[in-house]
Amino acid sequence: MDEATRRQDSAFDEESQQSVIADQPLKRKGLQFLRMEDTYEDSFILHEPSKEEPYFRKMKENSFVTYIELMNEIETDPRKKLSDLWKSFVRFQPLGVVRKYFGEQIAFYFAWQGTFLTMLWPATIFGIGVFVFGFVKSVRTNPATFGNCTVINYAGETSLVPCTLRSKVSQVFTTVSSWFMKSFDNELNAFFAAFMSIWGTMFYQIWRRNSTVLAYEWDCEDFSVVEPDRPEYHGTATRLEDCANCVVNAYSENHRTNSEYHNALVIKMFALQLVNNYTSLFYIAFVRPENNGFQANGLFGLGAKYKDICLPGTCGSLLALQLISHMIIKPLPKFTKDIVIPYAVRIVRLRKWYRREDQSLKDKLNESDETNVLIREWMKPTAGDFTQGEFNEKVILFGTTMMFAALFPLAPLIALIIGLIDLRVDALRLLWLNRRPVPVMASGIGIWLPILYFLQYAAVMTNAFIIAFTSDFCSNFFSDVMYCDVKNRFLIVIVFQVS
Repeated sequence: MDEATRRQDSAFDEESQQSVIADQPLKRKGLQFLRMEDTYEDSFILHEPSKEEPYFRKMKENSFVTYIELMNEIETDPRKKLSDLWKSFVRFQPLGVVRKYFGEQIAFYFAWQGTFLTMLWPATIFGIGVFVFGFVKSVRTNPATFGNCTVINYAGETSLVPCTLRSKVSQVFTTVSSWFMKSFDNELNAFFAAFMSIWGTMFYQIWRRNSTVLAYEWDCEDFSVVEPDRPEYHGTATRLEDCANCVVNAYSENHRTNSEYHNALVIKMFALQLVNNYTSLFYIAFVRPENNGFQANGLFGLGAKYKDICLPGTCGSLLALQLISHMIIKPLPKFTKDIVIPYAVRIVRLRKWYRREDQSLKDKLNESDETNVLIREWMKPTAGDFTQGEFNEKVILFGTTMMFAALFPLAPLIALIIGLIDLRVDALRLLWLNRRPVPVMASGIGIWLPILYFLQYAAVMTNAFIIAFTSDFCSNFFSDVMYCDVKNRFLIVIVFQVS
């Protein structure tokens, strides 16, 4: 297919038509400006009609004839076809169909998510192998004898007695938990950390290639030429020197396009999330270990009784436990926001309409016509800035998997499970629970690409310091040939980074 044919075909697909329809009134002093000035209360693009919508099933119960007539008009049902292709865990994502329905910006997010999940498979297999090795070693070095319990009599003498059922369960749970926590810090952690550093570089390069290919296929390499201005943008002078212009733009936040505005916002939001999510992990990894000497006089120099330290051999287990809670519990609020809240919003809005005193509005709601469809679509909550929120969460997960994998080899497995579930949840809410987002053209993932580059190098540094200062790597491998002081630990950091 030559360039002219490719551009001609891409100019008349559904996504392009929706984008053109939306962009014409979204110019400056257009629909967005009028909404900003509260001239219009709301505006949205309708989803393609589908037989799977609940209000069509309600229509079938109320007026079967009207339902049949409307179903005859729905010939292809593209939304249901997209949903059927998307919900399978064993198929590749239909990125071309996603792009036609939602636009390039959302399609690039799902393409990045798919690349990330695909690349997680080899890291997951290697991580499971490292964990199994550590677990077997933990069981062999800490054998347990079940069936007898130790008791102390009034004279302080100990003796073995048969355990009760409750004591046996407690004994088994305690022993298995001890094996589990001691299995993370083992001799293979350094090799797994090196593997993850190489994995991060490969993922970055593979995504850059995929992004370039998709941008060419979707004809959006030079989208910035046709990107409309933000309605909030206003000129400050007819002529301004370059230096003064930079100062004004830096402090006024008067960004011309949505891309510039989102890039500036992403940097601020990511910096905040970076501190919020990683502070506790860095604290456990580097401040709490007693050998690092950060608490010689207690926290903030308050005295020895205010120490918050972990002894050698236990710091890795504490960091792994924090990572488990961080990666598993953190997605629960997002599930509530993405699934529970949209259902609640629809119910609340529906009840508000039914409580209206105006009987004509009630009649319109009960009628099975286009007005009913509009009202039902209006009841759905907006997706908001979908890509910004999702990328922020996924990139934080990527950073957690990369930077702390040295002491938590199951991090890729948890990230893979969360990603597979979240991918289908995102597809579900975009297709059925939220209003249809306005298609936005993009040539990639924007400012998130440099952030991934930053996290890639930060992960190499973090893994090197975790191996040298937090784990027992030095004492396990070099205790016979050298003393594990600060100087030798820094030498391990340098060797790890150079290699």
